Amino acid sequence: SRNVTVCTRLTGASIQDIAEKCPALTSLYGGGCWNLTDVSIQAIAENCPALTSIDVSACLNLTDASIQAIAENCPALTSLNAGRCGKLTDASIHAIAENCSNLTRLRWKKLTDASPSIQALKVRLPNLSLRLW
Repeated sequence: SRNVTVCTRLTGASIQDIAEKCPALTSLYGGGCWNLTDVSIQAIAENCPALTSIDVSACLNLTDASIQAIAENCPALTSLNAGRCGKLTDASIHAIAENCSNLTRLRWKKLTDASPSIQALKVRLPNLSLRLW
Protein backbone atom coordinates (compact mmCIF):
# COMPACT_ATOMS: atom_id res chain seq x y z
CA SER A 1 0.00 0.00 0.00
CA ARG A 2 1.27 3.46 -0.90
CA ASN A 3 -0.28 6.67 0.35
CA VAL A 4 0.78 9.74 -1.61
CA THR A 5 -2.43 11.69 -1.01
CA VAL A 6 -2.15 15.42 -1.76
CA CYS A 7 1.53 15.20 -2.65
CA THR A 8 1.17 18.04 -5.11
CA ARG A 9 4.82 17.88 -6.13
CA LEU A 10 4.68 14.19 -6.91
CA THR A 11 5.44 13.57 -10.55
CA GLY A 12 4.18 11.02 -12.99
CA ALA A 13 7.71 9.64 -13.14
CA SER A 14 7.55 8.92 -9.41
CA ILE A 15 4.36 6.93 -9.83
CA GLN A 16 5.85 5.08 -12.80
CA ASP A 17 8.84 4.20 -10.58
CA ILE A 18 6.48 2.84 -7.92
CA ALA A 19 4.68 0.80 -10.59
CA GLU A 20 7.91 -0.75 -11.84
CA LYS A 21 9.37 -1.49 -8.39
CA CYS A 22 6.21 -2.60 -6.58
CA PRO A 23 4.41 -5.11 -8.82
CA ALA A 24 2.63 -6.61 -5.77
CA LEU A 25 1.08 -3.24 -4.90
CA THR A 26 -2.53 -3.66 -3.76
CA SER A 27 -3.50 -0.09 -2.78
CA LEU A 28 -2.60 3.35 -4.05
CA TYR A 29 -3.97 6.51 -2.49
CA GLY A 30 -3.11 9.42 -4.75
CA GLY A 31 -6.08 11.71 -4.28
CA GLY A 32 -5.28 15.36 -4.90
CA CYS A 33 -2.01 14.66 -6.69
CA TRP A 34 -2.60 17.13 -9.47
CA ASN A 35 0.48 16.18 -11.47
CA LEU A 36 -0.59 12.60 -12.10
CA THR A 37 -1.22 11.79 -15.74
CA ASP A 38 -2.71 8.99 -17.77
CA VAL A 39 0.79 7.65 -18.45
CA SER A 40 1.54 7.21 -14.74
CA ILE A 41 -1.82 5.59 -13.92
CA GLN A 42 -1.55 3.33 -16.97
CA ALA A 43 1.86 2.22 -15.65
CA ILE A 44 0.26 1.32 -12.31
CA ALA A 45 -2.52 -0.59 -14.07
CA GLU A 46 -0.15 -2.51 -16.34
CA ASN A 47 2.48 -3.34 -13.70
CA CYS A 48 0.31 -3.89 -10.62
CA PRO A 49 -2.42 -6.39 -11.54
CA ALA A 50 -3.08 -7.24 -7.86
CA LEU A 51 -4.36 -3.72 -7.22
CA THR A 52 -7.56 -3.84 -5.15
CA SER A 53 -7.97 -0.18 -4.21
CA ILE A 54 -7.07 3.09 -5.89
CA ASP A 55 -7.91 6.68 -5.05
CA VAL A 56 -7.29 9.19 -7.81
CA SER A 57 -9.86 11.73 -6.61
CA ALA A 58 -9.18 15.31 -7.68
CA CYS A 59 -6.43 14.21 -10.07
CA LEU A 60 -7.54 16.73 -12.62
CA ASN A 61 -5.38 15.61 -15.56
CA LEU A 62 -6.72 12.07 -15.76
CA THR A 63 -8.92 11.00 -18.66
CA ASP A 64 -10.84 7.87 -19.58
CA ALA A 65 -7.55 6.26 -20.63
CA SER A 66 -6.54 5.93 -16.96
CA ILE A 67 -9.78 4.38 -15.78
CA GLN A 68 -9.99 2.08 -18.79
CA ALA A 69 -6.44 0.83 -18.12
CA ILE A 70 -7.30 0.17 -14.47
CA ALA A 71 -10.54 -1.59 -15.41
CA GLU A 72 -8.88 -3.78 -18.03
CA ASN A 73 -5.73 -4.69 -16.08
CA CYS A 74 -6.76 -4.92 -12.43
CA PRO A 75 -9.34 -7.71 -12.11
CA ALA A 76 -9.15 -7.79 -8.29
CA LEU A 77 -10.19 -4.14 -7.96
CA THR A 78 -12.78 -3.66 -5.20
CA SER A 79 -12.57 0.10 -4.56
CA LEU A 80 -12.16 3.07 -6.90
CA ASN A 81 -12.37 6.73 -5.95
CA ALA A 82 -12.40 9.00 -9.00
CA GLY A 83 -14.44 11.82 -7.51
CA ARG A 84 -13.75 15.29 -8.86
CA CYS A 85 -11.94 13.99 -11.93
CA GLY A 86 -13.73 16.25 -14.37
CA LYS A 87 -12.38 14.79 -17.61
CA LEU A 88 -13.90 11.35 -17.10
CA THR A 89 -16.88 10.35 -19.21
CA ASP A 90 -19.37 7.52 -19.63
CA ALA A 91 -16.66 5.54 -21.43
CA SER A 92 -14.99 4.98 -18.05
CA ILE A 93 -18.24 3.84 -16.48
CA HIS A 94 -18.76 1.35 -19.30
CA ALA A 95 -15.21 0.00 -18.89
CA ILE A 96 -15.81 -0.44 -15.15
CA ALA A 97 -19.13 -2.20 -15.74
CA GLU A 98 -17.57 -4.57 -18.29
CA ASN A 99 -14.36 -5.42 -16.43
CA CYS A 100 -14.63 -4.83 -12.69
CA SER A 101 -16.87 -7.62 -11.44
CA ASN A 102 -15.32 -7.48 -7.93
CA LEU A 103 -15.90 -3.74 -7.46
CA THR A 104 -17.91 -3.00 -4.30
CA ARG A 105 -17.13 0.69 -3.76
CA LEU A 106 -17.12 3.49 -6.34
CA ARG A 107 -16.86 7.24 -5.79
CA TRP A 108 -17.47 9.19 -8.98
CA LYS A 109 -17.80 12.68 -10.39
CA LYS A 110 -21.21 14.24 -10.70
CA LEU A 111 -23.59 12.18 -12.76
CA THR A 112 -27.22 11.72 -12.05
CA ASP A 113 -28.34 8.45 -10.58
CA ALA A 114 -30.68 8.12 -13.56
CA SER A 115 -27.86 8.35 -16.12
CA PRO A 116 -27.97 5.34 -18.51
CA SER A 117 -24.35 4.46 -17.77
CA ILE A 118 -24.96 4.53 -14.00
CA GLN A 119 -28.08 2.39 -14.42
CA ALA A 120 -26.11 -0.13 -16.48
CA LEU A 121 -23.39 -0.17 -13.83
CA LYS A 122 -25.93 -0.90 -11.09
CA VAL A 123 -27.33 -3.81 -13.09
CA ARG A 124 -23.88 -5.32 -13.74
CA LEU A 125 -22.65 -4.74 -10.16
CA PRO A 126 -25.64 -5.10 -7.82
CA ASN A 127 -23.46 -5.10 -4.65
CA LEU A 128 -21.81 -1.82 -5.55
CA SER A 129 -21.79 1.02 -3.03
CA LEU A 130 -21.97 4.08 -5.28
CA ARG A 131 -21.42 7.68 -4.28
CA LEU A 132 -21.84 10.38 -6.89
CA TRP A 133 -20.30 13.75 -5.99
